[in-house]
This record gives sequence, C-alpha cells and structure tokens, in this order.
Amino acid sequence: MAFPTPTPLLPLHPVDPEFLAWARTNQRQKRLKAALSAQLLGHPDPFDRGDVAGQVQAWAKRHAQVRRLEASAMAHLRHG
Repeated sequence: MAFPTPTPLLPLHPVDPEFLAWARTNQRQKRLKAALSAQLLGHPDPFDRGDVAGQVQAWAKRHAQVRRLEASAMAHLRHG
C-alpha cells in the first residue's frame, strides 16, 4: 500500500519578523532556565554549608546580563 506524500503546510498569514525573533528568544530563555534549574537541583553542593550568598550573587549577575540583552534587542527592533 502506498502512502500519500505529505504536502508542506504553508502559513495562512505571513509571519511577523518581530514575533519570530521574540519566539526564538523566548524559547532560548526557557531552555536556559531549564538548564539552570537542572544544574542547581541536580548537582547538590558537596560541602556541608553551601555558599548561598555567592549563588545568589552569581544568579543576580546572570539575570542582570539577560535583562540588559533583552532591553538592547528590543531597542534594536524598535529603532532598527
């Protein structure tokens, strides 16, 4: 029995490039957040007393960098 060849699905409306950029960025952020959560939860601190303050500072630095990159990307999209 021969199976019919699938036809490619074409979008009904053209995709907005700004939405596409947002969707890709959003997916990337979700993957990074999942990886960070897995790293923090899957690798417990081998020391008796974990350095919570150091972990919080490292997270704050990463979070600030992500926010700066997001703001820069949005400004580029608005003015580019």
